[in-house]
Amino acid sequence: MRILDRMEKFPGGMVVIPMFATALVNTLFPRALEIGGVTTALFKDGTLAIIGMLLFFSGSQLKLSSLGTALRRGGILVGVKILVAFAAGLFMMKFFGPEGFLGISTLALVTAVSNNNPAVYLALVKKYGDDIDASVFGLLCLISMPVLPIAVLGLSGGGFDIREIITLLVPFLLGIVLANLDNKIAELTAGGTAVMLPFIGFCFGASVNLFRAFESVGAGLLILLIYTVVTMVPQLAADRLLAGRPGYAALSSCTIGGTAVAIPAIVGKALPVHAPFAEAAVAQLALAMTLSCLLTPYLTGLWEKRRRRREKGGSDTNFICGSDSL
Repeated sequence: MRILDRMEKFPGGMVVIPMFATALVNTLFPRALEIGGVTTALFKDGTLAIIGMLLFFSGSQLKLSSLGTALRRGGILVGVKILVAFAAGLFMMKFFGPEGFLGISTLALVTAVSNNNPAVYLALVKKYGDDIDASVFGLLCLISMPVLPIAVLGLSGGGFDIREIITLLVPFLLGIVLANLDNKIAELTAGGTAVMLPFIGFCFGASVNLFRAFESVGAGLLILLIYTVVTMVPQLAADRLLAGRPGYAALSSCTIGGTAVAIPAIVGKALPVHAPFAEAAVAQLALAMTLSCLLTPYLTGLWEKRRRRREKGGSDTNFICGSDSL
């Protein structure tokens, strides 16, 4: 049936298609994924364990000689994301307060613009990029957690817990160390990320109710529009002008992740002023996340086709798109 071939042809399909499969199951038969045992653990509750394995696998493919390049590439993307998130938070709180505008709370907007989907990023750069791009997965995981929106909305950084950073770094650094001590470990784990990607997609989709997501169509679409503009434009500009890269990694990092749906409740507990808006934010973010998982891979695929077509045409893309040798 060539199921795998069809999934791989769809940009980010190794994550997006499994995500929609479990989202559909969770929407129509919500108790099916709560059967318990290994079924629930694998398809619903295994998100953190699978992220831990992905961190280890991506770290194991990073050679110490390439570490500086990986930090330059990823550091620029993460730095821009943080700046955009703080700018959005300060703007919203100053001019609109926690209530926000047009039915979109400051909580919902800041959660969106500060979020990303490392799994979709990894699926896309595995197709368009190299192992150094894949190693940036670890850095993107650091800012996909609740720490950043809590820090942005609290302004003073209230609620920051260094342990959240440490727990993400441990498997990533362990993968780097072990694989650089023994290259057979790197060979063993080389295909690990490809195997785990569909399963992280399953877990992301298990928390999405499609009916509920589409209840907030207007606000969700507006969040998606704002997210696309205020994240993709500066990320793409920084990736090309500062990092000298073609841009596919910047676009790949601009997807709202499944963690965004869980963040409003966590932020509401840490910062009570935003608690009244948490429930509405969840529905809005669920729709925006669902649609961004389709839009970002599509836009990234279009960008890469256009870029590669220009390269084959012999145009001077070194200046326009940057060097691929970094």
